Amino acid sequence: MMTLGHGHGAHVSGIESRVEERRVEVIPLAWTIGWRKQREIVASKGRVEEGLAGLIAGKACRVVQAGLSE
Repeated sequence: MMTLGHGHGAHVSGIESRVEERRVEVIPLAWTIGWRKQREIVASKGRVEEGLAGLIAGKACRVVQAGLSE
């Protein structure tokens, strides 16, 4: 249940929604582009982002694998 809009807690919900969007983005990237290509894209953006993207992608990958194994 996600509510977007203005009013009380809009700032906090904005942060949460951005985190959710990032999670949603990573899973299809991992499937469609592949890990090698994804690392090339990340490397072109900078090494600092590689660490963050790796952590996020790793989490998403574990979530997907957990879902498939059930």
